[in-house]
Amino acid sequence: MKNRLHLIIIVVTFFFLSNCQTDQNNKSQQNNTRIINIKGESILKKEYGAMSIAVVDTLILVYIKGSKDFYHIYNANTLNYIGRLGKRGNGPSEWSAPHYSGQYIKTDSAILIWINDVFKYRFMLVNVTKSLKQNIPVVEKEYRHSPNFYLTQDLLYVNDFKLVGTLGMDAIEKGRLCLYNPILNSVQITNLFPKISNQNNFNTYDLYQIYFDDIRLKPDRSLLVSAMNTFDRIDIFDTTGNVIKSIIGNEVKIDGIKNKKNSELVGLTSYYEDIYLSDEYIYTLYYNQPVKDYGEIFIPTEIRVFDYTGNQLFCLKTEDYLMTFSVDENNGWIYGVDYFNEKILKYNIQGIFTDDK
Repeated sequence: MKNRLHLIIIVVTFFFLSNCQTDQNNKSQQNNTRIINIKGESILKKEYGAMSIAVVDTLILVYIKGSKDFYHIYNANTLNYIGRLGKRGNGPSEWSAPHYSGQYIKTDSAILIWINDVFKYRFMLVNVTKSLKQNIPVVEKEYRHSPNFYLTQDLLYVNDFKLVGTLGMDAIEKGRLCLYNPILNSVQITNLFPKISNQNNFNTYDLYQIYFDDIRLKPDRSLLVSAMNTFDRIDIFDTTGNVIKSIIGNEVKIDGIKNKKNSELVGLTSYYEDIYLSDEYIYTLYYNQPVKDYGEIFIPTEIRVFDYTGNQLFCLKTEDYLMTFSVDENNGWIYGVDYFNEKILKYNIQGIFTDDK
């Protein structure tokens, strides 16, 4: 996804920090960080146009750009092809622009995922197991959200009375989080932070780019984690939108200078590009690359791993220019997509986290 506008806005990205620096307020976490080089193995070599990858229990979902079906699905243990999900189109059983934010449910008989179908303004709990058998999306639960709420990015299910999302580019009122009550059809928008000088001088597109982030929900649905793109920071929230902890790296100053040719902001750096949450860890994809170099200069990316108290435990250095990633903790693998070099990769992390316990 991601100028960092996911493709519904393809990313804006990141230059490599070789020593995994952290901010002075968090020096203790830097001293305890284990730096480990991980080497990727190319897999699923016949898949072209892969933009993202997601491990969902025993399944791997690969999002394919331009395919008639959005997701190609594989067995996570064998990498054998299983089927497809999400036919592209405007029909009642077709999807416009599905956005998966890492939230799924495993039952005794099925695997279900939450999908935000962005341009149809519907948030769906899709039974993947049944969908593969019936060759049509089987929706177990659905919420419709008004276009006026601009919930066109990440959207997460907390409970029947609360969905939490990030706002799209066209949202008039800006905020870090949008808390949506589907029963009352009402929203609460939290404040923008960190503050920037002369904020009123920026247009809505500028603010969207400056405050772009990815959010995920901890599997037990107790905490939200936001990884920002043009600020070097991670914020941990409770589900009411209160900040519990902030992990702050490089100081960022945004002066508002624009390119005279295209009116784009200049001098921005892309830090965090993707995020994955497990029961114990926060995994983040980190670049620290000037936005202007995104997709032009290929740099090694790193995966930074934190605990929920904000301590950075690991810095996993790759040789690849990853755009998205996902984690299979049960089998000890990280999967990533190097979009510009047309590669899907897997990295062996077996034993790394066991040693930390």
